[in-house]
Amino acid sequence: MKFVIILLITLICAIQYLTIKDASDSGKDFSLRYNIYLEGQLKDRKGAYHFDRINLSVYVANNDGNLEYNRAGGYENTCSNCSINQRLILSCDCKTNDGKLKRTSIRIGTFMQNDDGFFAIGRSN
Repeated sequence: MKFVIILLITLICAIQYLTIKDASDSGKDFSLRYNIYLEGQLKDRKGAYHFDRINLSVYVANNDGNLEYNRAGGYENTCSNCSINQRLILSCDCKTNDGKLKRTSIRIGTFMQNDDGFFAIGRSN
């Protein structure tokens, strides 16, 4: 009987951990520093929060006025007035190929996860 209870508790904990789809589901106090550094507090498996920072410029690019996940990065070279909200949506004014500015956004959670209290890169969808 004890084995079954321990097994059920382990299974519940594993399911809860696996349902975290992106860092915004288990983090708080997100901010953007110097237009490129995502900072925030991320919860680990024990429930404690850890401060972490990651350079979004390595993972986000401007493609004709649209922010996109791209390991070539470099969005900060052609985008300005960037901000991030608590759902980890990065918004910027980015130049299109013809030089016009376009307000665009990307949900960072499509490639950024929480790995036991720290930002991690990987596609979630």
